[in-house]
Amino acid sequence: MKHREAGWPPPHGASPVAVPAGLHWDAVRVRESYGLEAVRRLGAACGAVIGDARGGVLYWLVRAGDEAEWGALPARAGVRLLGTGCWVTVPGAHRTRPPGPYWAVPYGGGRRLTDATLLHTALAHVLARGGGRGTGAARPGPDRTVDGTRAGTHAGGTGADGAGADGAGADGSGIVGSERRAQ
Repeated sequence: MKHREAGWPPPHGASPVAVPAGLHWDAVRVRESYGLEAVRRLGAACGAVIGDARGGVLYWLVRAGDEAEWGALPARAGVRLLGTGCWVTVPGAHRTRPPGPYWAVPYGGGRRLTDATLLHTALAHVLARGGGRGTGAARPGPDRTVDGTRAGTHAGGTGADGAGADGAGADGSGIVGSERRAQ
């Protein structure tokens, strides 16, 4: 299947949307404590990242079909590649803080996909250093994303709540910001 990321826009509106992985991008899920350090380590090479404060994980969008040895990373980081057959709850384009899924590193403005090899290398470095245990990586504050940009300023964003009025996920399950396997 041809890679079609260039034509993929994040959902508009306040509610998150379940999006199939493997079509426009794959997603790499990592425990937040390790992921925050990887965002810092990647710097400008970091693409868009979805945060799920409730689940304590971050999701990087990487080119669909890119192969990396994700299983070679220690299990404590909770690294999982989500490709064809998985769904990821994606926040609205302007949702840059919790509650609910949010753009920890906003999509767009030159930040779209992260190179899978660079992400793997950054995570391997963080794990080799024993990172992810309160090492000082910045968590997003009420008005900032993890990359330090002000929330609500990305593409004229409003910071509207990413969860539905009842707090349920896009599929009504009550699970926000997690992935689902196709059945």
